[in-house]
Amino acid sequence: FNPQRIQATLGTGLSDGGRIDARLATGWDDAAPLSGEVAVDTTELTWLELFSPDIIEPTGTLAGRIALGGTRGTPTLGGQARLSGFRTELPALNIELTDGDVRMVAQPDGSARINGAVRSGEGVLNIDGSLDWRGGDAPLVLNLRGDDVLASDTRDIHAVIDPDLVVRYQAGQPLTVTGTVGVPEARLELESLDDGVSASSDVVVLGPVDPE
Repeated sequence: FNPQRIQATLGTGLSDGGRIDARLATGWDDAAPLSGEVAVDTTELTWLELFSPDIIEPTGTLAGRIALGGTRGTPTLGGQARLSGFRTELPALNIELTDGDVRMVAQPDGSARINGAVRSGEGVLNIDGSLDWRGGDAPLVLNLRGDDVLASDTRDIHAVIDPDLVVRYQAGQPLTVTGTVGVPEARLELESLDDGVSASSDVVVLGPVDPE
């Protein structure tokens, strides 16, 4: 870099035989032109564990080529990326996510569409939404819908849900979730739960009923 320009390149092989190559060129000012690209092809997905302590041993294939354009202050996306054959365990919920397939495809307006699905139990969680780098109130918007999705299968809570949710995220702002969640099947072992909040004064919990 110098007082006028920022330029960067990255090229690295990965332990699984995959590779990541990237190039970036821009300036310091928000109005400076931005150009670059990121190419990735790998089955090494353990870095996903950095985003959540609940994800264990994720596997699958990530492949794509993303082009960067626009300006440093208002970047645009091009190209596409795909995560296929995704599988991971969530030990805290005692569930396994399998058959994951998620695509991100750039749109002519500089944003990107996201769509895909992942299986949990007997149900499939469908995902679609958008990633908008151009600003606005919600750069990342995801719609999550599904039927008979296994949400928890622990000793304390077994729950199958029908979610219909909208998740919005903007850097520096709280994550917001709106919508509905149907629960066609659930089993709660109330006596073994020890992490609950204090019950409201108008709540009455009945213990085991006399069999007779």
